Amino acid sequence: MILGSLLQLTQISEAGRRCTSSSEWKLVGLVVWFRLVLLLAMAISCHFIPDHNPGGNVLRFDMRLLNNEEQQQQQQQPQQQGEEEEDCFCIKGHFCEHFGGNDESSSGNCAIASGNTFLPSPIWHFFLAPLTKWDAARFLNLALDPTMLDPKCSTTSGAVHCNFDASEEAHAFFPLFPAIVGQLAILAMNLVPLEFLPPTFEALLTLCGFLSNMTCAVVATLCLFQLTLSILPEEMKPEQQRHIAWTTCLINGVWNPASVFFVSNYSESLFSATTLLGHYLFQMENNLIGMGLGVVVWTIGSNVRSNGILQSLWLIVYALAKTCAYAITRNKKNSGLKYHHFYYYYHHHLVHAVFAIVAAVIIAQPMKWHDLQGFNRHCHGSLPSNQVPEWCALQQEGNESFSLYGFVQRKHWNVGFMKYYEWKQIPNFLLAAPILLLSVKGVYQWIHYSLVTDFGKGKLPLPRLILMDWPIQALAESVSTSIKTTNSNPLRPEEWLIHNPWLLGHYAILAIVTLVGAFIAHVQISTRMILSSSPASIWYLTFLIMQREEPKLQIAARTYPCLYILLGIILHVNFLPWT
Repeated sequence: MILGSLLQLTQISEAGRRCTSSSEWKLVGLVVWFRLVLLLAMAISCHFIPDHNPGGNVLRFDMRLLNNEEQQQQQQQPQQQGEEEEDCFCIKGHFCEHFGGNDESSSGNCAIASGNTFLPSPIWHFFLAPLTKWDAARFLNLALDPTMLDPKCSTTSGAVHCNFDASEEAHAFFPLFPAIVGQLAILAMNLVPLEFLPPTFEALLTLCGFLSNMTCAVVATLCLFQLTLSILPEEMKPEQQRHIAWTTCLINGVWNPASVFFVSNYSESLFSATTLLGHYLFQMENNLIGMGLGVVVWTIGSNVRSNGILQSLWLIVYALAKTCAYAITRNKKNSGLKYHHFYYYYHHHLVHAVFAIVAAVIIAQPMKWHDLQGFNRHCHGSLPSNQVPEWCALQQEGNESFSLYGFVQRKHWNVGFMKYYEWKQIPNFLLAAPILLLSVKGVYQWIHYSLVTDFGKGKLPLPRLILMDWPIQALAESVSTSIKTTNSNPLRPEEWLIHNPWLLGHYAILAIVTLVGAFIAHVQISTRMILSSSPASIWYLTFLIMQREEPKLQIAARTYPCLYILLGIILHVNFLPWT
């Protein structure tokens, strides 16, 4: 019902719009408004529903906004430390200590004293507490204390003992999102009077993470709007194009089953923004500068999440497509294509193919850099030779296949091929089932369109043609300058989100990330991982919601996001299993 009202609002607004830019900014306003309402709902749920105890191995993030008695009960900290931290904005040893200047009023364990804020601490805690749960605590702790990446050692009776578990676990989280949050908090601390900021640096980090994700939501909305317009045929009426783009952005920014994670201090919002911005820039094929900027943005995204490397695979598909288009162009030359036309297509396709391969290699480098940083922190420096982790020997022996990130995931979270297939994980598989089924159906429907409807002219081709000819044609059509449909019946506007040869690369990435979620990663992260990694997942969900051929499927597609948003509001913020 809510989505229907939003779509009706979209249609009414469309009639009065005269320019696309105005339409985009109204859409942005709607997305921002929804995120604020969602934050309020999360805060109410967090305040009135008691926290579940997830176990002692789950990292917490203390914003130091509770009074001393509550701190003693929940954090079990000594009274002396609580007194030292009272009215303290920045504690010594934290990231903020080196950027706050000399505070003569500070004492003891306090580096910067807190001023009188315009909002009392309980209000700050009410709104910010739901943004610190589960993996958000990991990111915020890394932003607060980047030295968590370093192994912690102690000396007992002259012997050095090191514990590598905490530092290894920290390397399972890529560094860019906590680094951005930390720098934003430092910037705010130095530009804005402390009276207008939360009373502790920890709370300021939480606020900056939320504002950063809100900014990323704006960027993602604007980019997805333009990207959706770019995949629609020019023959479609402008109002139909804008309506589809509007609906797609509403589903991504408002009706998103993973909305809770995009609002909280998770890295999905930043990663989604880099993914969509990169695609928006890269689709400017006639502008190598734009394509280069797209590669830069994707490389940044690879510093946010490990699945940023998927864009390398997208570029490899793009390079293969350009190569196939070049091969077909050569055949046309032998059939009478003029030389200057052939030279143009040769230059266009081959240069872009080489560019894509080089770019794919560049985008994969942040993973190597992240592993190298972890190796340097654990295997070199002041640690005694008998206190380095065992995996250092694997790296020193020149084992190119060794990855610290993969090792940490296997050791501490049991990540690996089908390792999560246990009876006790059935509830998590049920939670991930909707997005996995939706993704599989979307990939299957695109393949059926390309193979049977387009290539086979309505019939399943011979196996030889499926293996040899169809891949070449599908790849070449994915980079063609115009869409040629062989369907005798005209497509409805929303069908272009699935029956579209230009979307091969996007649905290929959707297939890969779905396989990763189903067989390798913790299956419960599939919803946020898939919806932040591939615009094809949003396009297909939009298609299911807009189509009217299967009413039951349409109802299910509209109900699924609503149900998961409500469950996220209740479960995630109270440390219940919604990660």
